[in-house]
Amino acid sequence: MSMDVTFLGTGAAYPSPTRGASAVVLRCEGECWLFDCGEGTQTQLMKSQLKAGVPPGPAYGKLKNGISVVLENGVTISPQDVLKKPIVGRKICILGDCSGVVGDGGVKLCFEADLLIHEATLDDAQMDKAKEHGHSTPQMAATFAKLCRAKRLVLTHFSQRYKPVALAREGETDGIAELKKQAESVLDLQEVTLAEDFMVISIPIKK
Repeated sequence: MSMDVTFLGTGAAYPSPTRGASAVVLRCEGECWLFDCGEGTQTQLMKSQLKAGVPPGPAYGKLKNGISVVLENGVTISPQDVLKKPIVGRKICILGDCSGVVGDGGVKLCFEADLLIHEATLDDAQMDKAKEHGHSTPQMAATFAKLCRAKRLVLTHFSQRYKPVALAREGETDGIAELKKQAESVLDLQEVTLAEDFMVISIPIKK
């Protein structure tokens, strides 16, 4: 059962020539779920490699839920006739436009997430400004990831001032790479991923 995440846009507020506005697609078994859909997402979707699959019918859903079905020809099919052993689930948490999760609910929901996607609009030096506008910094995102014991952290929803890695100038001290360093310093140098437009991340089945 394949599962992946595609970042159609990774920028805050509005699209720019270097980043589309924030939008994340979770794809599982041919179905696509769109999160944090920003301006211009339809254009980004057309540029992407995503293909929306046709969802299975009602009989398929019943079988997956452990209910036997009777076909038009009168044959009864039981779930154990057609289904494989259950697959251990995977957990993906997406937090956009947040200056902090209220209460313990968010930590419980995202506990031991296989993938945590968290906005980091501004760098740590601008934490007050980020909070004032309902946003996060790399330190805030990484602190939450640490609390949740998330297995992988991906930062997204960057201010348009931060150009993608490929367009950053050499020796830039306030560029996008600095956001990665700020998050990794909180996570004891555990690798943090900076999302880019059209980046695809697969979430493998747990062994």
